[in-house]
Amino acid sequence: MSSSDLIQPRQVLVSIASATATYTALSPHVPGFLHVVAQGEAPLHVGNIHLAHDPGFVGGVLLEVVGIAGRPSPTVKQYRTPAYSFESCYHREIFIRGANGIIPVKVGLFRREAAQAAEAALDAD
Repeated sequence: MSSSDLIQPRQVLVSIASATATYTALSPHVPGFLHVVAQGEAPLHVGNIHLAHDPGFVGGVLLEVVGIAGRPSPTVKQYRTPAYSFESCYHREIFIRGANGIIPVKVGLFRREAAQAAEAALDAD
């Protein structure tokens, strides 16, 4: 086996088909949490697909769909990233960059009062 036969794993952008983002508001005066999940198709040789924050982006929130690539494969697979959650102020829209470009994602708002009402309804049953 020669050194040219070895494939070094590397981080790559992965194509994105869709994403959902939800903001959980804790109170009017305290930042809440943004929860984001992305999905799409990726080459079979790309693993550990997840969302990563791009801190250099100016003008809002930009996440990237990245994975670790090994030996190339022509086969594709469906993926869904683990939920990526972080403390943030509310944004009406965030952006996600994949290998196929940047897509805007509308952010849904989940208020603490709504969660408490849902818990109360479950407790009543």
